[in-house]
Amino acid sequence: MVLLLNGADGGVRLAEPRDIADIRSVHKAALYGLCCGFYEASQLAGWSKAFSAAVSHLFEEEDSVLYVAEHEGVLAGFGLRKGHIICALYIRPEFAGLGLGRELMQHLESSSVFAETQECVRFSVSASLNAIGFYEQLGYVEDGVDEMLLPDGIVLPCVAMHKDTC
Repeated sequence: MVLLLNGADGGVRLAEPRDIADIRSVHKAALYGLCCGFYEASQLAGWSKAFSAAVSHLFEEEDSVLYVAEHEGVLAGFGLRKGHIICALYIRPEFAGLGLGRELMQHLESSSVFAETQECVRFSVSASLNAIGFYEQLGYVEDGVDEMLLPDGIVLPCVAMHKDTC
């Protein structure tokens, strides 16, 4: 199912294996375009390398849902949720501020099995330092300092956040 984004030429849909190269490209563009003032070059390089190696396995995980956002014929962003954890949300810098991240988050949160049963659920995210304000605008609150340990030993500082649905 593809939903239009504010009448724009695009939509949000479930990702398909054919999207892997574009997802890698979005991730790298977002890191170097939106995160560069918050992390060192070595951290960005390690982050990019770790994600690039893992992206092809995203379709194999049973409890995951991966959406992509298209805008003007371009894969402009993606979001990944595993269970109640928002694992990834990235937008190409040239499309930042258009509401694509918000639209992806709405899909990630509403696609939960708990949304169907109307049970209360707590979504959590380890927000990158550049994304804290974005998540706060969506109702997420800070739980404290967190970090992501990359396979090569590089540590990425993050902020643990959560949002309750009721």
